[in-house]
Amino acid sequence: MLPQLSISYSLYGSSPIVVEKEVTSKLEAMLSRLSGVKKINSNSGNGWGNISIQLDKHVNPATARFEASTIIRQAWPQLPQGLSYPEISLRSSDDNAPKVFLS
Repeated sequence: MLPQLSISYSLYGSSPIVVEKEVTSKLEAMLSRLSGVKKINSNSGNGWGNISIQLDKHVNPATARFEASTIIRQAWPQLPQGLSYPEISLRSSDDNAPKVFLS
């Protein structure tokens, strides 16, 4: 499984069209500039949205998460008031790998 970033946010009381137009499409366009992006999927619903970014296996997921947080921080002033600050979660390819207990 490839590493993946997931960005989620809410804009209480907004229609899916408003969330898509005012938040999802803007963030998606900016986040597509991350290095090593393999695929981007997004969803916008009643008062919520999320963006999933699949990364190339050679990308350092922690670095990609840091770059994504920087992009979001820079975009924040242009996003609508009432938007929850986007939350970034990281799922890396080794999440299900056995962990070394003692070495």
